[in-house]
Amino acid sequence: MKRIIKNNKKNKTHYLCLTSEILEGRSKSFSIYDEKGLREDIAVFNINGKYNAIFDTCAHKGAPLSQGILKEDVVTCPWHGWKYNIRTGKSPHKEKDNVNGFITKVTGNKLYIDPIPSTLGNKVYTPHKKYADLQNSVKNHLTHLDKDSVMPVDSNVRVLGISTTNSNDKVAPRKSTSEGALNFALDYAKNKLGSECIMIKLRQLNFKHCEGYYSKNAKACIFPCSISEIYKEDQMLEIY
Repeated sequence: MKRIIKNNKKNKTHYLCLTSEILEGRSKSFSIYDEKGLREDIAVFNINGKYNAIFDTCAHKGAPLSQGILKEDVVTCPWHGWKYNIRTGKSPHKEKDNVNGFITKVTGNKLYIDPIPSTLGNKVYTPHKKYADLQNSVKNHLTHLDKDSVMPVDSNVRVLGISTTNSNDKVAPRKSTSEGALNFALDYAKNKLGSECIMIKLRQLNFKHCEGYYSKNAKACIFPCSISEIYKEDQMLEIY
């Protein structure tokens, strides 16, 4: 459960909670509001009795880092595996985004935080070109749908045939009849209707397995799939 902290104008620091409320090796999330009403979500981690705080929202797709897997001083995002140093908010990987880091203070058994970041996050990550092009295409399509109730229809019909047969091309004693039927349909569409036709054979492509992000949080399963973003060799891009 996220705790909401209102700003106290008399003090520079915010009171968060009692130190006993964050167990060793665990974390807790807080929402801090300043005098202007602006909110910042903070994740506080207890490592060997030392309390470290970073921005709670992953820079990748917004996952709560307070729910991530903590190992030593690195938290792994529960959605797509991005990592952050809990002391600084910096990613240990090159070309990955960083998040804000904050200074905490313990007085007696009370935990406080300075709401002004001690280290600032920055955005440096860019996906590989194929994924970026696909992502931009999807965004443009959705933007168009938002603005127009009717999509313009391209007069040139394009037909995509996807063969799902698993017949081994090298050792199968006979050709796939289902693929033969698909070929016949595509040839007809091309030669008789003037359509642009493409066939994709799934058995000739290599896919990375789904990592079940949706089972962690519905918002974690994104389109285009983050697996195609992380792994350049994932040939699901060909299907997209």
